[in-house]
Amino acid sequence: MTRNSTLSILHALACLAVVAGFSSALSPSRQAQAGETWVYTGTDRFFLAGALSRSQGVTHDPDTNSLLFSWQYGLQRTTTDYQVLRVDPMAIPADILAVGGRHIGGIDIYHGLLYAPIEDSGDYLYPYVALFNAKTLVYTGMSYLLPWEHQTEGVPWVAVDADRGLLYSAEWNPVDAINYYDLRDLSYLGSLDLHPSIGRIQGAKVHDGALYAASDNDTKSIYRIDLETGQVEELFRLADLPGVFTADPFLETEDLAFYDAADGSTLHVILIQSLFPNHDSPDSSLVFMPSSSLFHFARVDVARASGPPGR
Repeated sequence: MTRNSTLSILHALACLAVVAGFSSALSPSRQAQAGETWVYTGTDRFFLAGALSRSQGVTHDPDTNSLLFSWQYGLQRTTTDYQVLRVDPMAIPADILAVGGRHIGGIDIYHGLLYAPIEDSGDYLYPYVALFNAKTLVYTGMSYLLPWEHQTEGVPWVAVDADRGLLYSAEWNPVDAINYYDLRDLSYLGSLDLHPSIGRIQGAKVHDGALYAASDNDTKSIYRIDLETGQVEELFRLADLPGVFTADPFLETEDLAFYDAADGSTLHVILIQSLFPNHDSPDSSLVFMPSSSLFHFARVDVARASGPPGR
């Protein structure tokens, strides 16, 4: 499945905005080698137009305590309980559209600016990062073309590291290294080799000095990456959760975000799904119902000791 394949069916079904949320106490946790334990606390699920508009990136704006979502062409800002505050269904700037820009990936925010990676199709020749006003979603007129030799598969996601003054991205698959750019002008500064290599990263965020990444691999893994050493740890697998069916033809991990939610969760991951249990069926059959879901997780172990950020 390609990065864009799920969007076509969501787009076809997006005639109405129907949003449904629910929480359930499914299986608890998986422990990483370094001792982080994350517990699943619930899911909010979106259908039709709600699924389309929350099908790629997600980040939290601490200044307004709101959420920002991206999809193939657009941006949306909502309250933390998903009441829509502002939407731009065609956010890709005209000059980037003119060179084939057609896909907004995993987003991030810094000092009121939304950093949106935009890539073209085909040869992925124009890996852009465009800056938007995070509150109004208005394009600031500032965009940066990242060096193609370091982003040959486009720019699937970006992550801001405010403490280090850096912006991160990487190739899509395999991910042998994390590229880092100067946050002031997005000039390329270097790369950090990963141990081991991973792949199919759809979104990432810096949290507590480390990079957390969501993979669309077979197990839908969530990773923690040490930004000093490049050491990679698998924290847990979305595919281990009851109700997530790996046979789902549209199952796809997208972006993740960190913010404090009312249920105590702090880590939130977008997952595209289309198969769900049919509880009205005596034979436990599945029902086809394309959706976008936000899965919530709380960390329950003692926070690891960490020194000041540095490279």
